[in-house]
Amino acid sequence: MSDVAARYDFSDDEAKQASREFNLQQVMRCPSLFNRREGTLRCDWVELPGNNAPTFQLLRERGWLKHAKFFGPEREKTIFEALCQTFGESGPQHRFFHQSADLFLRSPHAKNCGVYNFDSLHLAKNSGEFRTRLRQAWSFALTQRQ
Repeated sequence: MSDVAARYDFSDDEAKQASREFNLQQVMRCPSLFNRREGTLRCDWVELPGNNAPTFQLLRERGWLKHAKFFGPEREKTIFEALCQTFGESGPQHRFFHQSADLFLRSPHAKNCGVYNFDSLHLAKNSGEFRTRLRQAWSFALTQRQ
């Protein structure tokens, strides 16, 4: 996995890169999130996309988004506009939003999200968002068990 993830520049921070690689590996090991036989996600993925949306590119290239969608809430207007210019605002495998992650997590689009990949610095600054994310992750997990 790390050879594939290494091709994507997640950030200039080595710890953040290692964290994302770890998260991708953990998702692959979780049968409720990842269908190993098909090699696809079973749920939608939400993440702050940042410059060039490297996680979205990785998921798309690996074919993990066959039955799932990548949602990318981006607060910074210039980054949002660049993402829309590069990938389009919406497509069969993605949708970018010009809004905070906290607002996105309260929207109907977050209903089927099973993977929430946010860095700890972002969550420390937005404790309300963390509680919302945790509630939604538990809600999704419970619906998967039924």
